[in-house]
Amino acid sequence: MAITKLQDNNSAVPCEDTDGQKKRLSLLGLLFSLKDFLLKTPLYRSVQERRFFVLTIEKGESTAAIVKGTLQRPSIIRKSAISGEHGAYIKPAELIDVLNAEHNVKTAKFILTVPKEWCIIKTVQLPDAVIDNLDTVLSYDMDNLTPFTNEEVFFDYNIISKENSMVNITLYVLNKQPVNQYLSVLKDNGYVVSAIIPTAYSLTQLCAFTLKGQNYDGIVLIKVKDDKFELNMANNTGILTGTYNFPKDKVEGLVEFLSKRVKGTVKVVVNADDEHYDGIIRAMSFNAVKFDTVKIDELPMGIKERPSHFYSAALGVLTNEYNVHPLNLLTLGKKQKKSPPFVLSIIIGIIITAIYAATLYIPIWKAEQSIEELDRQLKQLKPEIDKIDTLKSKAKKTEEEIIAYNAFIDKEVLHSEVLAELSRITPIDTWLIRLEITDENATMEGYSSNASEFLALVEKSPFFEKAQFTATTVKDPRLQKDRFKIKATIVNIRPNE
Repeated sequence: MAITKLQDNNSAVPCEDTDGQKKRLSLLGLLFSLKDFLLKTPLYRSVQERRFFVLTIEKGESTAAIVKGTLQRPSIIRKSAISGEHGAYIKPAELIDVLNAEHNVKTAKFILTVPKEWCIIKTVQLPDAVIDNLDTVLSYDMDNLTPFTNEEVFFDYNIISKENSMVNITLYVLNKQPVNQYLSVLKDNGYVVSAIIPTAYSLTQLCAFTLKGQNYDGIVLIKVKDDKFELNMANNTGILTGTYNFPKDKVEGLVEFLSKRVKGTVKVVVNADDEHYDGIIRAMSFNAVKFDTVKIDELPMGIKERPSHFYSAALGVLTNEYNVHPLNLLTLGKKQKKSPPFVLSIIIGIIITAIYAATLYIPIWKAEQSIEELDRQLKQLKPEIDKIDTLKSKAKKTEEEIIAYNAFIDKEVLHSEVLAELSRITPIDTWLIRLEITDENATMEGYSSNASEFLALVEKSPFFEKAQFTATTVKDPRLQKDRFKIKATIVNIRPNE
């Protein structure tokens, strides 16, 4: 019997069938069988080049770009601006015509970034006992957190911090109504959207990565749109913590707002053309508070040919996709499990090296039997290991639930009674977006057709007194509702004995 040996020049010559060659062929087969497991590590993901098609929808002009590369060396290999009617979003049918004509995107991962106007972005505080089931808890409570039910939205979240048995998160909610028409038309034409993220989040992720190591406490992103300034506040990891809008002719008001709200060392990043950027800088020059400001396309992105600010969201998508848990509103808050740790891959590599050394001195059939026996033993031990891990997880979860339950029992004011009373007196045309309950007071923020009538209902309640507005009531032009903030003293409620 002869074995054909391939040379570098692709010619074939016969060679002898030796035991050493058989041993090396056996090891080669083992390495190929484990290659997928060994390569699925954080190190491999950080250097592997990936390819994404990013479609950013905005009023007036949307953008499309194909992005590839690593975090350290990204590149935009194709890009185009898609113009629509002034002040309107591009129609799905027009979008398909552009995609078919200018972009071969079906081989790339399709990611859609959506405007903040389609989203609700808010911070939420929950007991840390629910941290392993946040997707379920948020879905169940969606109609209390937003004006929508869980069936009407896509959503995801970021964990900001954990303190005092509570977990602080940022919740990103997307109304399905405006985006479903795009998803449907894209699907009918063979385009499958793999992820949806808010454009503002994509941009703050880009800012956080490029500013990493510069010791900023937070990031303020000012995005100039057709009719307004969109102000987004984020922590130093790019997680959004607040969003605000200002009329385009009120740049001084925006700067004044920043001077009052910005604390600590904060980087202000402006996503705008030169004209609007210069206008913001001029307004800042007259303010007593000085800001560390930069234009977004001047950030150190590690890219040779810098794109205009219109395509910055595409690079932010690349940053998000390399996170351990990338934000994706289509997941409905479900987080994928982490890949095997890099240390585990090293340990397995050492074991394989030891097996290779052994095959140099023992017959091939004995080496194969040893590997099969090792696999069999690992398979036998796996159910027991899984049982132990499951028991540990259940024990930890039970302990956390007990701690959280005891913390709630110790409260002097029973939040459930306050919530029940508010549910009873709140009219159907009124909803709350924020409720803060302390031992003595309840502070309510929300929208109502008549905020004054709702204030009177709170004052008449036997559980509240001294109800008053703590902020100016304004009419929301989009919802046509009064935006209010009411503070009332809690009375006549006692904890259960």
